[in-house]
Amino acid sequence: MRQAELWMRRVVTGLVVPMPLLLLYALAPAEIVMTAVAVLFVAHCMLCRDWGWLRQAWVVVAGMLWGEIVLSSAVMGGAHAVMQALCLVRYFLFVAALQVWILPDSRTRGVMVRAYGAVALWLVAGCWQQYLCGRNFLGYGRWADGALLGPLWAPRAGQALVMTALPALFPSHTACPGVKARGGGSWRGACCWGWS
Repeated sequence: MRQAELWMRRVVTGLVVPMPLLLLYALAPAEIVMTAVAVLFVAHCMLCRDWGWLRQAWVVVAGMLWGEIVLSSAVMGGAHAVMQALCLVRYFLFVAALQVWILPDSRTRGVMVRAYGAVALWLVAGCWQQYLCGRNFLGYGRWADGALLGPLWAPRAGQALVMTALPALFPSHTACPGVKARGGGSWRGACCWGWS
């Protein structure tokens, strides 16, 4: 069992590290990664009989929200809507996997901070190139209203920069009281992203 646990942990770590880039350029593979991590997390919890994360307040609220979404889909939509609502749980499981299984390891957190920082720098470099040269890395000019695209094909660089830069910029400035890392130290950095 211990060998299977180590194997699963390596697989999910390898899957999660490219997530910032996948969320920027390849949403379908990002969805596949989130689903795979959620399934492996449930398998991990079953193997280790570790379901303590279910007692956290945010998990209870997320479960109630998910139940409400499934119920609303059953009342207002058809079978397809209910299936989509049922599959929505993968997002909550992915976040729980990050919180309690993947990111408690300080090395993995450091790699993720650097990955998010690299994607943020890539976005800024693409915007500057387009601002100075008139074209981005992909050969696209500014959007019709003059918006900078960064290294993208549509004006999404601003929201992508906010989503990628914040986890990389604030790892040591935001403490999460009450959340303890293994070994007794408290976690820092938006509940998982900083250095312990």
